Amino acid sequence: MRKKIFLFLLSMSIILSFTTCLAAQPQKVAILPVITPGYIKLDQAYERQITQALKRKFHTSLASLVPVFELLPADTIQTDYTAIQTHNGKPVLDKALLQAMAAATQADIVIAAEVTSFRALTHRTWDNEEVQETDVALHIASYQKSSDSFLTVRDRQTYRGTFLLSGRPDYILDDLLYRLLNKLPNYQQ
Repeated sequence: MRKKIFLFLLSMSIILSFTTCLAAQPQKVAILPVITPGYIKLDQAYERQITQALKRKFHTSLASLVPVFELLPADTIQTDYTAIQTHNGKPVLDKALLQAMAAATQADIVIAAEVTSFRALTHRTWDNEEVQETDVALHIASYQKSSDSFLTVRDRQTYRGTFLLSGRPDYILDDLLYRLLNKLPNYQQ
């Protein structure tokens, strides 16, 4: 009898926990397009890499059963993003921009990445040694509407030496994104 009562209580607690979680509204997240200064020409593959890393920040296990975050469609964000006034035609990654985007898109969380430096060169020395130079600097900012909190993190990583896979721009970019995104809050309430 005790075993049946225990199993009944266990099953009820599991069912109630899922229905409680399902009743909660997922937080709307707006991921802005990658910002680059005019003098940096960033390849589409690197922009996708940054955007995918930002999306992974808001991926949760069992997201299909219990959604915690709802990523807003990129085309909706792009429309509102172009309508927001920028400084001399270029967006300035500050609290005002993220607040305006939160208001325009009705997002609970807004996150954006800016590539402030990007250089990747490979050349040969006089003795035919292949030398690789990579310099990547990122600035990530996030805004949470419920607490009106704005957080910004920056980092830079460089490599100069013989050609190695760990010196490639995509590898360095992944490493930077991992470190910077781990400095941001978890945002799960």
